[in-house]
Amino acid sequence: MSGESASRVTKHVIAMDEVLTRTALSKSMLYKLMRQDRFPHPTPMSNRSIGWFEADIENWLQARKAVHQVNLALPLVYMAGRMGGPADHKKPGGDFSCWRIFDVSKSNALGDLETESSEADVLIAPPQEMVFHGTRTRFMYSGPWKARGSDHGYMHGVTSCSPDRAQNAAYRGALQGISRADVVVAYLEDLEAYGTLVEVGYARAAGKKVIVITSPALHKPPLNNGWSSELWFAIRAADRHIELPDHPGSTSKEHWQLAHAQAAVTIVEWYPNTMVYTT
Repeated sequence: MSGESASRVTKHVIAMDEVLTRTALSKSMLYKLMRQDRFPHPTPMSNRSIGWFEADIENWLQARKAVHQVNLALPLVYMAGRMGGPADHKKPGGDFSCWRIFDVSKSNALGDLETESSEADVLIAPPQEMVFHGTRTRFMYSGPWKARGSDHGYMHGVTSCSPDRAQNAAYRGALQGISRADVVVAYLEDLEAYGTLVEVGYARAAGKKVIVITSPALHKPPLNNGWSSELWFAIRAADRHIELPDHPGSTSKEHWQLAHAQAAVTIVEWYPNTMVYTT
């Protein structure tokens, strides 16, 4: 290839630093997107480094902008209680789980998550588009968020090395997720969901729309309708209270699935554009 033709090609190739500046991505996130085939693949440059064709980067930016415009029309939903957990009561990773991971790469850029001071903010990840289980109702997931390496069941903290730090991060991360949400959906199936009740109260105080869904288990022994005297305050705080019916032989997983279906119905009522229509 002649020098002139090589120049004609390379002048449309931009280096890594320029790509990171234009896209506002970290290097680790860029490589992650490449591995997932969600970012253009690079081309060799004359100095043995890699670069990207400028047209590919511009096309990617336009596509991301289009997705962002669509997402702006979707409500941000915080999934309180077991609403965001997997249906089988096990650790996240089953057939469905709303539990998401802290944006560790960006948080590490600000300092090691395990050594954050109590005053520092937890950097939770951006909202992600999801659908309610078994439905075609879309929403932007606002929280809660779980950290890689956490071993506290559903504890959505920063690290398994220190319960205090994990709980501190879980608390601050939850408040951030609720603060940016449009709607908080809470699923209550026992009388000891103290953390969930705090989330409901914080959401109400912050002026968020609140959906409280109560499980049929609250009407059975040993609870025996205790929710009417114990949980009435949280239910009064809700914009919509959904009491799930108790079908004979139904399981807790089926109740959980029904909770998602009922939440989806309310979200579509409030935000009609969340329904995915198929042709």
